[in-house]
Amino acid sequence: WLFNWGQRSTQTVHLDNYHHFTAPKRITSVLTRLKADPVGIVFPLARMFNGAYPSIADDEELIGSLHKSANDLPFRGSGTGRHFSSGPVREAYLEACQRWPLKLSAGDTLLYYHLQEEGGIDVRSLHASCPTEGSPAPKLSMAK
Repeated sequence: WLFNWGQRSTQTVHLDNYHHFTAPKRITSVLTRLKADPVGIVFPLARMFNGAYPSIADDEELIGSLHKSANDLPFRGSGTGRHFSSGPVREAYLEACQRWPLKLSAGDTLLYYHLQEEGGIDVRSLHASCPTEGSPAPKLSMAK
């Protein structure tokens, strides 16, 4: 897929294309930047290797609840809007965009996993592009 984010004030924090009829489950995604990313992408529930991440990523009770919910929902992904576009996850997304956006250069590729070792959905793969509104350059990505 080729994405042109245009000028968006926000993107919904989401899991990539999960539906209870989807088989086999998507294990990973690969995102390649076609131009330098002017705003970045964030994974608000992930613990980043450099220790820079929202404190919500350390809330094991919340993460456990979200894991259960994501694995129990009959439809999961950007279409659900449940748990992922409001409340503490939304706040963590906004904080991560301001403080720790992952900005890839042209040609950089990001590989990320969607599943836990036992095959369940990993909510730490929730992600979203940071707002592109007012960005000096278009955000173009290619993903598979």
